This record gives sequence, C-alpha cells and structure tokens, in this order.
Amino acid sequence: MRPCPPCNGKGKLWGFHPEPCSLCHGEGRIADPEPGQEKCHWCYGKGREQGFFDQLCTWCGGRGYRRPQIEDDPEESGPLVYFAQAGKPRTAHLTIQSILLSLEGDLRICDPYYGTGTFWRLDPIADKPIRFLTHRPDGKEQGTGILPRALAEFVTQHPNVKFKRHSTNDLHDRYIICPTELILLGHGLKDIGNKDSFIVRIHRDIAADTIDEVAESFERKWAAASDLA
Repeated sequence: MRPCPPCNGKGKLWGFHPEPCSLCHGEGRIADPEPGQEKCHWCYGKGREQGFFDQLCTWCGGRGYRRPQIEDDPEESGPLVYFAQAGKPRTAHLTIQSILLSLEGDLRICDPYYGTGTFWRLDPIADKPIRFLTHRPDGKEQGTGILPRALAEFVTQHPNVKFKRHSTNDLHDRYIICPTELILLGHGLKDIGNKDSFIVRIHRDIAADTIDEVAESFERKWAAASDLA
C-alpha cells in the first residue's frame, strides 16, 4: 500500500476538506501499482487534473499510475472532455497549456480566427513542428498594426511554426491533430476562457477513420492556402 496521491495520504477530500477522499474513501492509502505500470504522464503521479486542485486526473483516475486498460481498451481511452468555464481565463489557459504540452509529434491546428492571444497559447510548444491554418485576424485587433508585428516577431523566433490563410469561409470548427489524437476546441485558442466551452480529446484507437478524414481535409486546405507570414 502507498499514500493516496490526491489527498496526500490524509484520507480527507483533497487533503483538507472534512469529507473522506473519493479515491481512498478516507483510508489515506491505496494499492501499489502493478509491475510494469508507468507513472501517469498527465498528472506526474499527483493524481489531480492539470490546472485544477479539486479534480481527479482524467488519465489515471487519481491513482498516479496509468491503468493498462486506459491504453489497451479503446472504450477506456476516451474521449476525454474538459470544461473551460467563462470568467476563468487563467484556469482555462492552464488547462489548454497542459493539453498542448502533452501532445507528441507534429501538430496541425485549424482555427478560423487568430490574434495575439494565439501566440501566447502557442509559445510553450513552439519548438514543435506546427502548421496553423486560419482565415482572418481578430476583429478587435485588425487594423491596429500590433497584430502583424506580433506575428512577424513570433515566426522569426519560432521558425518551426507555419501560418497559412484559407481564403474561403468554410472553416468553422476548431481542432488540433497530432499523430495519436484529435482535439476538438469549442472556442478558438485565443479566446478560451471568455465563454463556456468544451475541449474534447479523442484518441486514434477509437476514431482512426474520422481522424484520417479530418487530416485529409486539413491537407487539402493547407495546400491551397496562402502564407500568412
């Protein structure tokens, strides 16, 4: 047995509430991980959802180690749903940042509108190869001269990130594709936290055909798009 991660072995909800911890039911200890189990890459063994102090990690259920069925059983691998609440932009930023940092490989991002907030979101992962397909700048920032300069400075410092503009109005949904999953964004990267929205992570194990279709659509639009910077 080992100390329960989300309550730090205290048996109380999140370590200080009078209610018993929902994972260990007040015992303060849970079973040791099975041989070969890896520490959860999402919560780093802490058992709490990234960006939240009062939610169990969605990948490991609070145990700190990834359960084999999360990776092996498609029914247990997703989708994962996050709620970005209006009026909590900092919490929303931490949530999307932790998601972006967990993604591996090349990223393809479709987001119809971009702004200076887009660059702020992308900064922590700008060492990755990223292709960002968009349509038009934020209306409030358009014409100020600030946005073109911010874009030029961003791509100068981060040459791995490419921006292209799609000319027609058929971009609507926001999404991110990486080799292993599709992330659906209820709101644009620059605006997450301004309004209630959802973020949905769908693993390739349960939606490979759909992800391939989305990727093919992205590639067609990318090939026809013009360089933004």
